[in-house]
Amino acid sequence: MGDLGRNPVEWADKKRAYLGQRAIDTCTYTLICNSVGNVRDRAGSVRKFGGGALLLGTDGAFIARSSSTHRRPHMVVADLNIKRLRRLRANSFFQHHRPQVYVNALEKAC
Repeated sequence: MGDLGRNPVEWADKKRAYLGQRAIDTCTYTLICNSVGNVRDRAGSVRKFGGGALLLGTDGAFIARSSSTHRRPHMVVADLNIKRLRRLRANSFFQHHRPQVYVNALEKAC
């Protein structure tokens, strides 16, 4: 498993590495939190989770993140600007988004 998840600050940095691009791609705020504590899996191995939480903006940058390296529950709080989000989406590919295309593709696949 490595150390991913044991240190909340490092966990947030590693999550941002790929979730940042997803926030940009989808023009969304992205919020994620990590488990905390020791969890025994089905094979009997103990997996250690350090907690951590982060919130990314539509540009993939941190809006809020865990600041402690201690293994404990974390929470982030931030004010989000829905008007700004709507303005960004109005000037992005979302204005041309056609959800029905996905519905049709899924219906054909199933």
